[in-house]
Amino acid sequence: MKKVILSILLLTGFFACKKQDIDVYDNEKSGASLYFPIQEVDSTGDISFSFGYLKSSVSDTAVRILVRMLGAPVDYDRPYNLKIADTSTATSEMYSIANKTLAIPAGKTADTVVINLHRAAALRTKGYMLNLELRENEHFGVKYYNNIVTPGSSTPQRYYTRMRVMIDDIAGAPAWWRQGNTYYSLITTYFGTFSTLKFQLILTYYNADAAELTGTSNWPQVNGNLYRIIAWASGLKAYLTLMQAQGTPVLEADGSLMKMGTGAK
Repeated sequence: MKKVILSILLLTGFFACKKQDIDVYDNEKSGASLYFPIQEVDSTGDISFSFGYLKSSVSDTAVRILVRMLGAPVDYDRPYNLKIADTSTATSEMYSIANKTLAIPAGKTADTVVINLHRAAALRTKGYMLNLELRENEHFGVKYYNNIVTPGSSTPQRYYTRMRVMIDDIAGAPAWWRQGNTYYSLITTYFGTFSTLKFQLILTYYNADAAELTGTSNWPQVNGNLYRIIAWASGLKAYLTLMQAQGTPVLEADGSLMKMGTGAK
């Protein structure tokens, strides 16, 4: 008798399962949302780029930003809505979006936005912000909006649909060219007062490596660099003198004439 009852229950359960539809993921019902993956792993989500440590001949660079979606891929391209927020201070001369279209490709769940950054003159005096924001459209939502990084704490919320790109063309002086360093007096005797444009001229004119020049505080005493400094200072003084004689003087950011130190021959 027990076997008969068990068989009936099993058959009843079988037919009940046959009548029910199996739930599957539905992009439309779930509202596929877009976000910037970098926000999940970076504490600020900001991208900072400075032209300051690049040769003066470099006029552009590209920044690549991944955009990802929650949900399953489909067999057609889906455009998404990326806006430059009104809070941005960067102007159109400082950037351009390289993508011809902004869309999650068919069969994919991510796309890469390529932003070209342009070395505008205004970047020499201060930094500018390019604030990006993913917004809702007919294909995607923005439900994956924000989250408190550490639940139960005062940690600020992280916004997954926002991204900030910081841009400038300002270089800080290497440690050995800063007041208080052992070599400061000697360096200013040859190179004169530090400026971003002068540092970039050194990089460009002598095809120098910025990472090498800024890597250690005792760079002047490594590998005979002190003799290189003396030679570079004299070479740049000759170059600056020539440019001025030709009516094309090399100027600092404030419009003053660029000068080397009194020790440059």
